[in-house]
Amino acid sequence: SSMTLAQARIESIKWLEDLKNGVPSDSNKLTLEQVIVNNADWLAQNGTANQIKYLRKIDSRLKGLSRDIRNKAFCKITKQDIERELLAYRNTGVTEASVNRFLSAISSMYSFMKTVGYDIPNVCSQIKRRSENNLRTNTLPVEAIKPYIQVLLKDGNWLAAYSLIIMVSTGIRCGNVIAMTVDMVSPCLRYIHLPMTKSGKPQTVSVPKQLRPYLQELLDNAIS
Repeated sequence: SSMTLAQARIESIKWLEDLKNGVPSDSNKLTLEQVIVNNADWLAQNGTANQIKYLRKIDSRLKGLSRDIRNKAFCKITKQDIERELLAYRNTGVTEASVNRFLSAISSMYSFMKTVGYDIPNVCSQIKRRSENNLRTNTLPVEAIKPYIQVLLKDGNWLAAYSLIIMVSTGIRCGNVIAMTVDMVSPCLRYIHLPMTKSGKPQTVSVPKQLRPYLQELLDNAIS
């Protein structure tokens, strides 16, 4: 039957007491929900400041778990169970990196159980992590493209020149630069807010100090 969080907390108090007395509970009776609560309560008593801080992230990630797997005996969770959870989580629209963090959060429950004396094979170790797109946005100083800017300005194409400056200095895509309006630039010229990007999400981009004079001039031309 399904266990409420309050019930799991009560069971956790008894579990911790038994653990202190050297009488660990039967792992066959522990559900994943109980393991999550036991982990939090055990760390609250025995964890370092960094572990407790990290626990908040773990708890936040584990909220994505279904009720079915939470109520399943922890020692009977299979690789297929975890893969179903990962797929369901991925289908919510999160990044591959987030799916990997989700898997790590689940895996940490096995690490915790091993720490307190339970030898339960970690089925998460059988699951291959997803490839992450961790490409960094490379930008260039304005000085590096001055020859191109001078050619554009010589032809009277000041809009193209300043657009090029914004793109190479911030990494903002060409389409987003073309669609930019004055109200997307913060009054202090430190940020450009893009309400919609290729990923379908808004983005706020920092404006390098060297770009701000050019951005101000572009805004002055746009307003006039």
